[in-house]
Amino acid sequence: MVTNLGEESIMSKIADFGERFERQYLCKEYLNTKNVDIDRLEENWWEALKFFLTRTFYQGRRDDVSVRVETKALEVLGKYFDDPLEREKNFQFLKNASWSQLRVDLQAVIGKGKVGRRRDIDMIIDILKFISRLPDKNIARYSVEMIKNNKLEELWYGLQKSKSKEGIRSVGKKIASLYLRDLVTILGLEQEVSNAHQVFLQPIDTWVRQIIEKIGLEETRNEMKLRRMIVERCGRVSKSAIRAIRFNEGAWYIGSHSLEILLGMLMKH
Repeated sequence: MVTNLGEESIMSKIADFGERFERQYLCKEYLNTKNVDIDRLEENWWEALKFFLTRTFYQGRRDDVSVRVETKALEVLGKYFDDPLEREKNFQFLKNASWSQLRVDLQAVIGKGKVGRRRDIDMIIDILKFISRLPDKNIARYSVEMIKNNKLEELWYGLQKSKSKEGIRSVGKKIASLYLRDLVTILGLEQEVSNAHQVFLQPIDTWVRQIIEKIGLEETRNEMKLRRMIVERCGRVSKSAIRAIRFNEGAWYIGSHSLEILLGMLMKH
């Protein structure tokens, strides 16, 4: 537990690392390496889908494995959707076949004996089913409209299969919050998020939990109460959603890059 710094001071310092996270992981240059054109997220459903997918594979396994699954999945999907002249026709073909051909293609590279697991394929199919119910198949535009209409809570629940009949398998509360947090950040939608809805932009993983334990802020194992605690404490520093988001980003960054940060500090002295 930190005792030589005030609570607001240490939380503010952690939030400063959130800016480093954003420069490294949410900048155009980084997303371009993922072949995601963030300037076209709200105009092009394929760009929006790729952005969503770059968040959904990071769950309960090493990041390098998640990267490999993501790469293989996007290679398969890209064969159908990269070409703008064939994209709509191919989507309709796959949908009419109840996604069976796509499942076969994905099973060739993802699953037992290959990279990832079978439920990665189930998740991808569910995502495609989800966007097929949207007027323009654009999950980013749909999300932005929901956020601007003060329906962030409904959106957060709606993405999760455990919370909604039409939700997505393997997308739980952490992944839903991760996607929404990063979408809000890169599109500058923080002012559209009410204080009550900031909790839905707080993905809690092992790194975030470990950091708040180390600085002595955790008061509960209940995740939603923990989210509310983070937002309330960050609200003492700033009323804007930006500060709570950056604390979350910063806590993850410090936890996952602790060795890099320590060596950087040592090399300065």
